[in-house]
Amino acid sequence: MDLQPLILLHLEMGSAMFETNAHIKEQVFLKQILENSPDGIFTIDFELHIRYVNSAFCRLVNYTEQELTGSFITEHLGDMDILNACMKLIEETGECNDQETIFKRRDGSMVHVSKNVRTIKDDAENVTGMLITVRDMSKLHQLNKALEIAKQQLKQHADELEKSLTEREQALYLAKELAEVTLASIGDGVITTDVLGRVTFLNPIATNLTGWTLDEAQDKPLSEIFNIINEVSRHKIKNPVSSVLRDGKTVTLANHTVLISRQGTEYNIEDSAAPIFKADGTLMGCVLVFHDVTEKHRLLNATRWQATHDTLTNLPNRVLLSDRFNHATARSQRQQNLLAVCIIDLDEFKPVNDRYGHDIGDVLLIEVAKRLTAIVRGDDTVARLGGDEFVLLLSDVNDVDELELIMDRVLVSLSMPYFIHNKRITLSASIGATLYPLDQSDTDTLLRHADQAMYQAKQRGRNQYNLFDIVLDRQVTSSHQTLKQIKKALESNAFVLYYQPKVNMRTGVIVGMEALLRWQHPTQGLILPLDFLPQVEQTNLIIDLGVWVMDQTMQQISVWLKAGKSWVVSINIAALHFHSGDFLQHLKDALARYPDVPAHLLEIEILESVALNDINQINQLIRDCQALGVSFSLDDFGTGYSSLSYLKQLPAETIKIDQAFVRDILDDRDDLTVVEAVINIGKVFNRKIIAEGVETTGHGVLLLRLGCDLAQGFGIARPMPAIQVLNWANAYVADPAWTKCVDADRN
Repeated sequence: MDLQPLILLHLEMGSAMFETNAHIKEQVFLKQILENSPDGIFTIDFELHIRYVNSAFCRLVNYTEQELTGSFITEHLGDMDILNACMKLIEETGECNDQETIFKRRDGSMVHVSKNVRTIKDDAENVTGMLITVRDMSKLHQLNKALEIAKQQLKQHADELEKSLTEREQALYLAKELAEVTLASIGDGVITTDVLGRVTFLNPIATNLTGWTLDEAQDKPLSEIFNIINEVSRHKIKNPVSSVLRDGKTVTLANHTVLISRQGTEYNIEDSAAPIFKADGTLMGCVLVFHDVTEKHRLLNATRWQATHDTLTNLPNRVLLSDRFNHATARSQRQQNLLAVCIIDLDEFKPVNDRYGHDIGDVLLIEVAKRLTAIVRGDDTVARLGGDEFVLLLSDVNDVDELELIMDRVLVSLSMPYFIHNKRITLSASIGATLYPLDQSDTDTLLRHADQAMYQAKQRGRNQYNLFDIVLDRQVTSSHQTLKQIKKALESNAFVLYYQPKVNMRTGVIVGMEALLRWQHPTQGLILPLDFLPQVEQTNLIIDLGVWVMDQTMQQISVWLKAGKSWVVSINIAALHFHSGDFLQHLKDALARYPDVPAHLLEIEILESVALNDINQINQLIRDCQALGVSFSLDDFGTGYSSLSYLKQLPAETIKIDQAFVRDILDDRDDLTVVEAVINIGKVFNRKIIAEGVETTGHGVLLLRLGCDLAQGFGIARPMPAIQVLNWANAYVADPAWTKCVDADRN
């Protein structure tokens, strides 16, 4: 049955038949309820023809009421397979709540909506129609077929009342019945008040959420039955209806609103309140529409917590540690106190883990976390980096002697026996520490210095601590002899570039290469970068190496272009080079030397920690480089200490998942969780994701299922000299298991 004609009939005939204020009030009330609803409302019959639409639904799909009314449901709104499946569910259960679908707008775009579908039955329990309420979700799913208006039920009621009511009285009664069915069918709570803010109506959803029945709430002040507070402050929130009745405008509740029911149950809600006017424009009351979003809030809070905490020990993880680090260093500078950065590594934890099993090993790590937390003060931080490695940030340390006393207490506490599952387990720990600002380094370097000191403690016999020697480190870093050898190698062209392919596992296409530096030593053979770059990364020599890599890469791209291969080639740029102030000019010079090479074929890879010093400056530098045509990638993502706020601000197009996480995703649930999280983060921030360390067919299959298509690793190809790349590319065939996985997903 058409809702719109029925409602209009009620509104037109009501005023003509009944002149009392009560009739006029009810007439306007019914119209306002439907037209002020923020949700789209429409009905269909069992032939799938649209019988009624309200204004909100017309706006949602961008069709007029005349175009939609009487049309077949698929004529304007798209495929209805999912809706047909939902109709089957409706026949079995009588309702279908919070289902999701997609509607097609007039312009062909798709709108994601959540829907609530209810059946309307006659006295014989026969389903006579379907009514659908929809909310624009912009990201969610397909509507099920709506419920047809209970035409037979209304007709039966009209027949029963025919003897005592006039024809117009019957129409008014039917319109009222229809409005009550509509309000009972929608998935939101609805409360209406008079001009004094006293309750006049509650629908069943509102009764469930507030704990008040209509009979109990009738004529009571809304504030008495609608008790709302702020979730964070726990302070009472001013009732929105009072503002609506005062100003005559629609009001929406702020986020973090909690409704406390009559029984004390708390619900996170979202709502809006709108005025109800008579035909002459006189305010006659207010309608409050709200819905329960408790589950959404719970999932959101859980996601936020998981993003910043270690799931095993509940300690802060690298992300939260980075934030704590920033606050701690700022506080140290402001108050001129020392900040101790300590790294703790358990001695011989692996043998304990191997002997007793991972379950006991996990419990042991939890106990270690508890002991560390019990030692530190409230302003200090205990974090877990992963495995059996922990970090302490100790604020307001007065001097080295105080730090040594704290580290002594930590060693004693951790060496006390652990009793787990009736087993007595003992172990010790090694601690490395450095003091900021005596060690005036960035957070990444401070952790590295503490880590170096920890390894020295292990080398001295374990179960002890060691304080980082700043002077000695500077002497080692600036070793003249080492720098001289590397500089000579650069001048004599002893460095070479190897190239590791990057592929799209889903399509089987080679998408690019990564240029990797090697030192062809005259006596030691091929030396990998980790064996020599750390010794020069804080000197200007690293800049010279970066310029050389940039030039050689552009030259190789030019060669491949002539061979018909337009691959994007990425190069790794050190932090010192990127921060030097000359990097942009170096890039311009390299592009100018090879005018035949399109700039978009060069990609710059930087570590996520590069941006920690000055995010605004780095952001601008990246954009200046991108203006030349090159692209950027964040390398080794997940191993640094930058927070999601940095990622949001950095305009890098690509995120590379570090191979340390990818390598063990088939066996390590924590690594799998990290990889899945990074892939989801990439989707949220609209970044391309590429996984390093793909060594087996299984790695590729799992990554494809997680939504990561781009990869590199030994399972695809090892780094190779440039002379071998074309032969490899011509012979490359994607792993059949990956193709099979893609075909299965399509089917």
